[in-house]
Amino acid sequence: KSLAPLGITSHPRDISVIQDTEEVAEASCEFYDYPEVQAVVTWSTDSLEELDVTTAYVRENTAKSTVRIKLQTAGQFLLSCSVHYSHYGTVVSDSAFVFDPK
Repeated sequence: KSLAPLGITSHPRDISVIQDTEEVAEASCEFYDYPEVQAVVTWSTDSLEELDVTTAYVRENTAKSTVRIKLQTAGQFLLSCSVHYSHYGTVVSDSAFVFDPK
């Protein structure tokens, strides 16, 4: 049985936070996902911000994970997603740079 492609198809991009009533940054990562590989996505950051993650299929065999970060402190930090495929390994995205202009 041949293995369909695995990996990240759309990496999180650098983000500049939009000043609004509540300061929230949003980033997303798209990756291949199939019922038989059980992809698990994890977001990581070098900051202590609170992460709110949602993941949904956007088209056949492709899922999109979106993270919203409520910014607690001014400054900048890195954000990346990794996708773990059981029995195959983990793929790590490029890091996005999040800048909070507070």
